[in-house]
Amino acid sequence: MQVQIQPLSSTHNCKGFDCGTPPLNEWLATMASQQQKKNIARTFVLVDVAAPETILGFYTLAVSEISRDGLPNPKKFPNRVPVVRLGRFATLKTLQRKGLGGQLLLNALEKVGELSLNAGIAAIVVDAKDTDAAKYYQKYGFVPSPENPLQLFLLTATLQAAIAQAAQK
Repeated sequence: MQVQIQPLSSTHNCKGFDCGTPPLNEWLATMASQQQKKNIARTFVLVDVAAPETILGFYTLAVSEISRDGLPNPKKFPNRVPVVRLGRFATLKTLQRKGLGGQLLLNALEKVGELSLNAGIAAIVVDAKDTDAAKYYQKYGFVPSPENPLQLFLLTATLQAAIAQAAQK
């Protein structure tokens, strides 16, 4: 299977997606396109090149703002901090634990890394649904908030350093 990540479009079958979590399935089917049209969030989908209408996974990014108190080392930041929120993230139930989620997450991090070169973004933030999800994000360098262990951050300075290091290899 050859996969590709694309911006969500009307050619994608949002209603046929099942990740095993009904609220995520419903959000993709009913809200993703609306939020994209209103410039509230951007959704990116993972598809098989041979069947590009079928969504294998997706993630959503939105610009947001948080209080510095939730960040590690809050004194280094102003009271309100610009971030990109990884709002929704899921893979097809039948394809979970096969590495596709990692591909999606790395793509999201690349997009945020690129954006952070052109706009002020202190971190990418994700609200994990449970402790297992939090552990998943921690494998990619996300750090839990001192106020809420299910809210995790990856500072863009850390992200940029990782991108620069990978580029040198």
